[in-house]
Amino acid sequence: MDTRKIPPFVTLTAGLVAAVMTFVGHYELKDSLVIILGVLVGFYIFSLLIKLLFDKMGISDIALKKKEREEKEKALLEEYEASKKQDEQDNAMMESEDGSVIEKEHES
Repeated sequence: MDTRKIPPFVTLTAGLVAAVMTFVGHYELKDSLVIILGVLVGFYIFSLLIKLLFDKMGISDIALKKKEREEKEKALLEEYEASKKQDEQDNAMMESEDGSVIEKEHES
């Protein structure tokens, strides 16, 4: 679960509900705006606490996916370096027909 999306989603949902309720309740504009602002701030703080709780419990996939991606990249890099080293060794030495090893000249 991507916990970065929790605070905006909860805050905007609560703001929408508060706006609809103040409209249906025929509140004055000033009162309506104060109520909506209070709801937005309150639910934003609440949702940050929920996000922090999820992160502490390890529910966030972001850290797990990042770790897996780093491990894959490290393995691919090691594999690439090993194959590159093997290619260099293969290019540096060639076996002649009689079995003797000769060095290949570098073309520069």
